[in-house]
Amino acid sequence: MGGANPPRQVQDLRRKKPHVVVGTPGRLAELAVDAGKLRLSAVRHCVVDEVDQCLAPPYGDDLGDILKALNKKDCQIIFASATGGSAPVLSLARRVMREFVLLEMEGRARLPPLLRHCSIEAPRMKHLDLVRRVYNVVGLSGLLVFVDNGRRVDTVCEQLLSQYSLVAAPLKGGSEKGDRQEIMRRLREGRLGDKPLVVATEMAARGL
Repeated sequence: MGGANPPRQVQDLRRKKPHVVVGTPGRLAELAVDAGKLRLSAVRHCVVDEVDQCLAPPYGDDLGDILKALNKKDCQIIFASATGGSAPVLSLARRVMREFVLLEMEGRARLPPLLRHCSIEAPRMKHLDLVRRVYNVVGLSGLLVFVDNGRRVDTVCEQLLSQYSLVAAPLKGGSEKGDRQEIMRRLREGRLGDKPLVVATEMAARGL
């Protein structure tokens, strides 16, 4: 649930009567808390994936409303996150879970052997020029640029085009689902140019 037309999704719920509902905190809160179209009191299992991200704006309040509407006596709540042991996540777990258990999975890192991490410090006003310089590095096959919110995705794309004539594809959570899928499809099929340039939020790019 999320990204598509809300009335159509309500019709799908009535027609399909699903056992499992998957959605963003915003859309689930809209349908369950605001419109009363989902009976959260009947939910037996609630899984919050990437809970650290769901606690951050703009999802934090919606997630809180959803958890309050659950029947805590009969509902098992599971938080999943790479940073599940962080203070905000543990604080929320103590508030909404009766006896929470922290499970930490350990394993070998599966990074490509030739991958190298580096960092470049630059003043904020030089960030766009730095993107241009990195993008023009000889032998680079493409560039994925992360920004901190959806509004900046559009701003950065517009500035890259107007200042440097660089065409960047926007990828953000607030976009229409069809638009995101089209960008992903074109990226997979190599139809974003010989050297694709994508500007994305962290949440939107998790599946890349």
